[in-house]
Amino acid sequence: MQYGYTLAELLISLAIIAMISGLAIPAVTKIGGFMSKKSDSAARDLYGVLRAARISAITNHSDTAVVYNVSALPDNYTGGLSFVANGYGIATRATKEQYAEIIANSQYDHLLPDEVFVLSQDPQARFRKMPKDTAIVGHLTAQEEQTLAALEMQAFGERRFLDQPPQSIDEFKVGLPDAQDPTHLYEGMESRGMRMVYLFQVSDATDELSPLNTMADLSLDTSAASLDNAFAAHVFRPTGELSVPGASLKAWKERVTIAVGPSPDAPKEDRFTVSPEESGGSVVMAAPVRIELYRSTGRVQIAS
Repeated sequence: MQYGYTLAELLISLAIIAMISGLAIPAVTKIGGFMSKKSDSAARDLYGVLRAARISAITNHSDTAVVYNVSALPDNYTGGLSFVANGYGIATRATKEQYAEIIANSQYDHLLPDEVFVLSQDPQARFRKMPKDTAIVGHLTAQEEQTLAALEMQAFGERRFLDQPPQSIDEFKVGLPDAQDPTHLYEGMESRGMRMVYLFQVSDATDELSPLNTMADLSLDTSAASLDNAFAAHVFRPTGELSVPGASLKAWKERVTIAVGPSPDAPKEDRFTVSPEESGGSVVMAAPVRIELYRSTGRVQIAS
């Protein structure tokens, strides 16, 4: 007899809850809580998937990850590329048998057991794109953003900081050099509670394991012997807590934030409440929808 819930059951149940919760959105919109229906819908979808992954980890006693696809999108503000997560799926930690099969290949024999994940075969958990013109674009809490704004007004008489998406794959991974970010509020994907995992999939035809490759230039593995199947992920342990690599997440950073909003290539009227053309240079970004994750409990919530 099998106990617990399948991923499909969890995802469907949480989707219904999210739809019911969505009835309260118009009231929140009136006070500026959500600037975009698209961003809100994207955030609620991701929120449901994160919760489902945590419950699955607890129910099935196995590390479970929400694994993100990172894309380089043209940025209509900087004129360059911005690197954002705009798709995700659910994966589970490889079993002992799967891990042994994977590391039998010398290309993967350096991978550690807690780095190797297998994409769920449940259709509900397969990779999906976020709604058009939306992505995970930021990481600051509302309080951190307000603190930075106050410091800038005091020092410069104007607000200069924008919680912009990373401008390179290295910035996405590890953040900016000290000279460019003396505040250290963004230290790469670890600031978002993410870690790097290597993703494999089971062939529907042969049941054999194979790497699930990203585009080579967007793999997070930038080492000399780089692998193309490295993804950013939020990993939940069987205890429910959020798994971070070693001591990478600062001791005081119990709560991490991911911000869902207009993607870098979304229309400017969606990205900005005050655009560069309107202001002559000083811009105001549209407020994102923030999802909060708590490290020690794995609790997931949409910030109020």
